[in-house]
Amino acid sequence: MQSVVTFGASFCRFLLRMNDDEAAFLQRSRKLMAGLDDTLEALGDPGPAIAVLADEDSDPEVEMKSESDEDAKEVLLDPSPLRHRRSREDERKSKEVWFHEYRKMESSLRKALATVTTVAKEKQRAEKKADNALKEVGVLERETKDLKGQLETMDQQMSELRTGPSTTSEALATLRAKYDKVKEQRKEQRKTVAEWDAYATDLQGQIATLKEKKESMQETVRDLKAEVELLRKENKDLGAVQVEKKERSQKQNDQETVVLIAAYEYQVARAAESAVSRCQTRLMSLSSGRSSTVKHTNLPPSYNICQASENLFAFLARDATTQSFMNHVLFLPNRTVSCASVGYLAFAPTVVYDGARKEWKEGSDLGPLVHSTRELFITVQRAGQGGYITYAGTFLCHQLVYPRATRPHKSIDTKALMDIAFGTPSCVSAEEADRLVRAKFPAGFIDVEVVGLQLVGFNTALYNALKARHGVVLVTGGQQQPPPVVPAKRPAAVMAGGAASKEGEKGGRGGKPAWKRVKTT
Repeated sequence: MQSVVTFGASFCRFLLRMNDDEAAFLQRSRKLMAGLDDTLEALGDPGPAIAVLADEDSDPEVEMKSESDEDAKEVLLDPSPLRHRRSREDERKSKEVWFHEYRKMESSLRKALATVTTVAKEKQRAEKKADNALKEVGVLERETKDLKGQLETMDQQMSELRTGPSTTSEALATLRAKYDKVKEQRKEQRKTVAEWDAYATDLQGQIATLKEKKESMQETVRDLKAEVELLRKENKDLGAVQVEKKERSQKQNDQETVVLIAAYEYQVARAAESAVSRCQTRLMSLSSGRSSTVKHTNLPPSYNICQASENLFAFLARDATTQSFMNHVLFLPNRTVSCASVGYLAFAPTVVYDGARKEWKEGSDLGPLVHSTRELFITVQRAGQGGYITYAGTFLCHQLVYPRATRPHKSIDTKALMDIAFGTPSCVSAEEADRLVRAKFPAGFIDVEVVGLQLVGFNTALYNALKARHGVVLVTGGQQQPPPVVPAKRPAAVMAGGAASKEGEKGGRGGKPAWKRVKTT
């Protein structure tokens, strides 16, 4: 109730600004709220519930617990006797009265609830209208504030207009002073114009004099241009002569360079031929001291095993009759040079590049072959047929001395040596490989190591097995088992035949390197 009164009082100061309908509506709302408060007070707290008797036929019996007559008398004379007995009809009537009062109270409560609901809705509407009225009041206050600002601005303008005549007089006096000053300046400028006219006349005379000088100068310039043209022609002729002299000098230098390069190449080739010749002589001397040396003239004719583009080791591994000889096979494509009738010279680089550690390692793949015997296979060129791989015989490997900074024999493929030095596939590009070689070797090419291969026998068993695979008549007699292999003096970390890795399925250079296939026993 207190909250309702407070709400009604909060709108009293706005009633004067509202119209009659709104004031009447607020008055009705206040009456409804006051009636609702009276109704709620009249209801009050509900009284105690009507007692309902138990549905029994008779009063409960009281059990006498006394043993003597005196005790029984005391019980019968109790000042709080039992209530009077009520019949069922009385009980029913009392219940009907209670139910009637309950229904009456329920209907009163429902009416009160409906009244409260109506009042609440009216209250919401009144609050909504009050909010709208507050908003309108806010708008009116803002408009009043704006009008006050405009009024103040207009007052300011009026005050300025009142003080305007004095300010205008002051401005007019200032303009008059400026006008007088400009008038005096104009008089002075007229005097200056006369002086400038005289100065301009003087300048015109000077210009006429300068024009005459210009004409004379132009004639001089024409003469100078003619002289410059003559000098340019002479300079051009001198430049042509100098260019011709320079070209002649360059040609002479180029010719001298070509001669020097040819002389150097000749010396390098002579040194290589001399080194190869010494190795051949040494191999021949070693062959002449052995009684077991076999001559080429005593060997059966060479037989085409397979084309040079095929992988020799894959070919041998395909048949059991030739597979047993694979551990004794030596195949160095493009790395052997024939040495008269005693054998061959095999070449290999003295160092190998480690791509993982970016450094050179000393060691040749021919080193482990020294003092061992191998079954040598070589590549031969048949007229009109191309390259073929043939069996050459059983060879003993000798270590030969080959000077450093000396190129190998001209028939040795430089690419095969580079493949052995940098691996297959190469761990670096071709340009990087050339740079590394030039940085390691001042001569510009890799130092090589030479091993002499002395013919000491011919394995007819291997030869016949190879021919039998092609249905050719076998050769009888001769050696029937592979020769024993002498153990290598150095660990077989790098074995012979590295270039054979590129002689397989792609132009005779595929598969594993020979040093991975050659084993010692």
